Amino acid sequence: MKEVIGCFTTSGIFIATGEVVSMDGSDVRCIENGNTYVIVMSPAKHDTLCKDSEGREWEEGSEWKEESVLYRCGKEGRKRVMGCITISGVLIRKGEVKSVDGSDFECMKHANGSITMRMLGRSIMKCKDREGREWEEGSEWKEGSVQYKCGKEGVKELMGCITTSGVLIRKGEVKSVDGSDIECRKHANGFITMQVLAKYECKGINGRWRKLGEIWRERQRIEGEYRCDKGGVRTVLGCIAGGKYIPIHSQTHIWGAYHLCTSDAYGANLERQCKCN
Repeated sequence: MKEVIGCFTTSGIFIATGEVVSMDGSDVRCIENGNTYVIVMSPAKHDTLCKDSEGREWEEGSEWKEESVLYRCGKEGRKRVMGCITISGVLIRKGEVKSVDGSDFECMKHANGSITMRMLGRSIMKCKDREGREWEEGSEWKEGSVQYKCGKEGVKELMGCITTSGVLIRKGEVKSVDGSDIECRKHANGFITMQVLAKYECKGINGRWRKLGEIWRERQRIEGEYRCDKGGVRTVLGCIAGGKYIPIHSQTHIWGAYHLCTSDAYGANLERQCKCN
């Protein structure tokens, strides 16, 4: 029986069956086609690979670094410059100028094909937030419940804490907010906390919050004496009128008549009783 062991190309090159030979950018095979054998040519796979300076091969879309330059393997094995890499690992795209670590850098490709990264000069120092965004000197921003400011030389300065109602409490300050005394404090380990020092129960006419059990005087229709009771109840203790203190539910003679100290939804009130001597 006659056995086929290979094929000849038009240029006279012998290719054994099952063998793959690279010729002129193509992979050439000798394969069976029905009752005969034919030469089949296909694009060579290795033509789509790029080679780095050390001879290693990279597939299309791959990226690699050679010293301070980042390359990418493009179509048909073309080696493309993506940009330059700084010492701190920041990528500067080809032709781009970027501020990195307080200096302006440029990644430049020269006419002879060489790539260089040069420092153009010192840039204005900026601050970085926890997400890596840069802020210029004097700018303020919020991280969670903490307010920061960008100081000189890129120093990140703590301004204070922000309550849920949006009130700023400066660092080290104690402020009454929404019925509580709250302190913004920076600890030795660097952590920033808002601490509730005292919780108030009652809100006066002027908007000031009062502690449970606290007694105070304030004026609405008349001047009254109040006490803060549980549940935020502002209890009337007495009325002040005509230079006299009148306990609640008591009466006294002022302004030519007897007046009774009462209370209603608006607070302390005086009710004229009768005009008696």
